Amino acid sequence: LNQGLRGCSYGEQSNGSENRCQTNRVTDTDYIVSYQARPAKGWQFSRWEGTPCSSHPKPDICEFTVAREFVLWTVENAPDFTFPATVAVFEPGTGSEPTPPYQGTVFLDPDIVTEQDPTAYTGMTYLGRGNRLMFDRRVNDWVKNNAYLFRASYADGSSIEVQVNPEFGSEGTAREQADRYAWYVGQLPATLRTDVWSLWVHRGNHPFGGGNNNLLIHTDQGDDYLSQGTLEEVLIHEASHTSLDAEHATSEGWLQAQRQDGNFISSYAREFPSREDVAESFLPYFAVRYRADRISERMRETILRTIPNRVSYFDGIEFDAYPAN
Repeated sequence: LNQGLRGCSYGEQSNGSENRCQTNRVTDTDYIVSYQARPAKGWQFSRWEGTPCSSHPKPDICEFTVAREFVLWTVENAPDFTFPATVAVFEPGTGSEPTPPYQGTVFLDPDIVTEQDPTAYTGMTYLGRGNRLMFDRRVNDWVKNNAYLFRASYADGSSIEVQVNPEFGSEGTAREQADRYAWYVGQLPATLRTDVWSLWVHRGNHPFGGGNNNLLIHTDQGDDYLSQGTLEEVLIHEASHTSLDAEHATSEGWLQAQRQDGNFISSYAREFPSREDVAESFLPYFAVRYRADRISERMRETILRTIPNRVSYFDGIEFDAYPAN
């Protein structure tokens, strides 16, 4: 059906803008129909009328199947037969978009991951000095540094190069910073370390960052995160950017989950849906699936009520939670 492509909108069916939407002729197979009701802005879905739909867990989805035998019969005996129309009925909405329950998710609960949780970090080797191109938020630009270099090793066989700004002054001081953050990175689920190839470590009180196969760390900001108990949660957010965004943030499955949920878990995700939604949604997902005993029942219900389809999406990807599991 539809030549293996996506379904057709009502407008495409009525105005003929897509030829395949006008030529869905079925003659020797089951006729399988699946509709999704998508309200225009200011409206909300109410119900289906006409040809009855089979039961579906999402009420805005209408599916039914016409058996091959009946298709063959109509081709031979009633070629002009038509089914009663399937009609999606909409009603005026509340007049505003749903409000995300949180401003941002990294500060939901400081106990989702704590210092008492295990780490996969096993040790560090000094590699000497070497020139590395590192992003530094203090100048908001790329800077080439003759960095102190370390190889951090993890129990699952992975490793990360830790690149420490020479401003720390000595191998010993640089090693302290490298060892500190390599340990916390080892608390990340293995899937979130998959695309983390390096850490950039600078002084400064500027936000951490993810992406570029890297985690960006400013140590004065790290001290603030530690005092708030949120360093681990911030690293999960940033590592989600590094290891999840490229594959998932613009995938059709993720975008469909966004549409079906009809809301965002945070105002930050809503403001930047392509850039922040995966990272903002993953930490709540992790809390619900792996740390449900550490969050309130109210928070758990809020997360599952607000982004159920995103939660299901994460459930469906191959995910290694070690050492969190």
